[in-house]
Amino acid sequence: MKDTRIIKELKEKFPQTDFWLDSMIEEDVKYAVRNGFLGITTSPTITPKAIEAEGDVWKEMMRKYIEMHPDYNENEILWECMYEASSQRAKLLLPIYDEDGFNGRFCIQANVFDYMNGRKIEKQAERIHACGTNFMAKIPTTKGGIYAMEEVIASGHSVMATATSTVAQVKQACLAMYRGLQRRKEQGLSTKGIAMAVAMQLGLPEECYRVYTTENHVSINPEALDYSSIAVAKKAYKMIQKEFPDVLFVLSNFTTELHWTEFMGGRIMLTIAPKLISDMEAKDVILNRIDEEVPMEYINQLLDKIPFYKYAYEEDLLEMENFQYYEGFCRTMNHFMIKYEGALHTVRKELAPDPYNRQTYKSSY
Repeated sequence: MKDTRIIKELKEKFPQTDFWLDSMIEEDVKYAVRNGFLGITTSPTITPKAIEAEGDVWKEMMRKYIEMHPDYNENEILWECMYEASSQRAKLLLPIYDEDGFNGRFCIQANVFDYMNGRKIEKQAERIHACGTNFMAKIPTTKGGIYAMEEVIASGHSVMATATSTVAQVKQACLAMYRGLQRRKEQGLSTKGIAMAVAMQLGLPEECYRVYTTENHVSINPEALDYSSIAVAKKAYKMIQKEFPDVLFVLSNFTTELHWTEFMGGRIMLTIAPKLISDMEAKDVILNRIDEEVPMEYINQLLDKIPFYKYAYEEDLLEMENFQYYEGFCRTMNHFMIKYEGALHTVRKELAPDPYNRQTYKSSY
């Protein structure tokens, strides 16, 4: 990617709005530092992109850990590679981190297959934070994840709740992190360096609303669908500013221009995929729109015509036990798992190469 001034220009125009880059490719991390991005986020979709872009580097790591741990399965091998690559690349962000203590983070999402198991997530968060001082564990917002968020914050580490598509999830994640922080204060322990954030995906939940209306032949204003996830996110943003000011709201998964332009000017962090940068550069005028309300006409249509939309929009309607079953969450996790399987397949080919492919297969006996 060629260097750009757009991120620095937007930061000057909207000083409360931060931009992080959604990639762990080494050259992308260097690009981010040069061009005004303040941190790195990753997810299960990012790992296969890194492997595709840096095939030789990742395959060398895979072979090393296969030799070191012959009893490991493909998921364990891939995580060892993730820890190694992340530990090295996070160091590039340390000058930013050392400057303000919040930005300059490298975020890793916990094992996508353990999204219901709070104790496994808690244990893995310890391993993630052992990678360096500027790490942040991304934890899925399920009942188990909520438990883990509180415990990780209480242990003195940083958390970014993720896979949220409802106001209820955002609220419970914030409450859990605040509880963890309060426990440390009551024990007389330091809270310095603990960062708390909640990330909401926009494109995948919106896709659920669109598919429902199409498959059920629902007549609805197309602009209402355009603003479906935006309305939920703006409501969650207002709640955080009012009730949980120590939590940073994060938005990602921008599949339309509105998904990022509608939040400019907010005390918010937008995590940007590299492919979106050219679209941002091409935008002639970018306005402060964080306080622009989504028309109630749109919201009322969504509430009236999409049965499960109310569970995303209303603050206390969706119970914690049902977070993992909500349409937007299920769509997000399925997307994560499908993409992550591509990375696991690459490890599998190193663990058990195809004997009929003589270009890659080498007998070890």
